[in-house]
Amino acid sequence: MYNYSSSQRNQFKSTQRIRIFQWLVLILFIATVVLSVFLFNAAAFRSNFHESTVRNISFEVDSALSQVNSLSRTGGSNTTSVLSKIRQHVYAAKVLVDQHAALNKERLIPAEVFTQLIATLDTFEANKLAGQATLEQQTLLVDSLTALDGALDTLN
Repeated sequence: MYNYSSSQRNQFKSTQRIRIFQWLVLILFIATVVLSVFLFNAAAFRSNFHESTVRNISFEVDSALSQVNSLSRTGGSNTTSVLSKIRQHVYAAKVLVDQHAALNKERLIPAEVFTQLIATLDTFEANKLAGQATLEQQTLLVDSLTALDGALDTLN
């Protein structure tokens, strides 16, 4: 059996250590590249998600605004169905804002805005059913939805 000298054994161990170190550096480099790709994709997804959410909320607010503008000032026969469509669009916008807040930990629009809109819709409907004037609530709805649409435009 051949005995290695101590200097040859140390050189062999040193070569092994260098080789292991090189493999570790290579693995860490590959892991860094892979993580960079994933983080870049995640950032792009967040950006796209934010833009599409703002666009969808804006669509719902615009739809509600067009429905409010189609309301009859005299309380026509289709007012109840139009109010339900407005409520549907306001609720859809609220759900989109809540989803965005749940995923991104930030609210695009304060919850009080939707609470006020729904309260105005309730008052409008109550006045309509009681045969009272609804012009004030209709004006308030137009103003609130226009302000909300303007706020959404600044988010893009």
